[in-house]
Amino acid sequence: MARVRRPLALIGRVILTAGVLLLAALPLAAAAPATIFGAVEIRHDGIKPFPKWIGALAKYEQEKIRYATQCLVTRFSPCHWKEWRDLLDRLRDQPRATQLDAVNRYMNRQPYVLDMVNWGVPDYWESPGEFFLRNGNCHDYAIAKYLSLRLLGW
Repeated sequence: MARVRRPLALIGRVILTAGVLLLAALPLAAAAPATIFGAVEIRHDGIKPFPKWIGALAKYEQEKIRYATQCLVTRFSPCHWKEWRDLLDRLRDQPRATQLDAVNRYMNRQPYVLDMVNWGVPDYWESPGEFFLRNGNCHDYAIAKYLSLRLLGW
């Protein structure tokens, strides 16, 4: 009987020690930043390190001015900017889940087009107006959706 207890006691100590070591490592694992697709998040104050984002926002600011005065809807020339703004106006007092779903569906109507095909360059970040006129790719959908939700108060 003593022979059986000694290995069981040893195994018990090993399991206990392993458990203590695992519990001690948990705070370290929790403190490590989570990554998505192997990306690392780096905090920056301001957006200066992101020139393509700055460019897309600058084009959007210019569009707001231009389309406020020049965007006329005719039978053969729809004003995509006005359609978008009308959608946002209709969604303004709706629940957030409704806003999110409607913005997502609205933007996803646009055909997917690679930057090289659309603009002749490998990576071009469109403003919403460019996206509505020429369609776009994944980051162009994201920019248009992001600005839509921001305009809805998100």
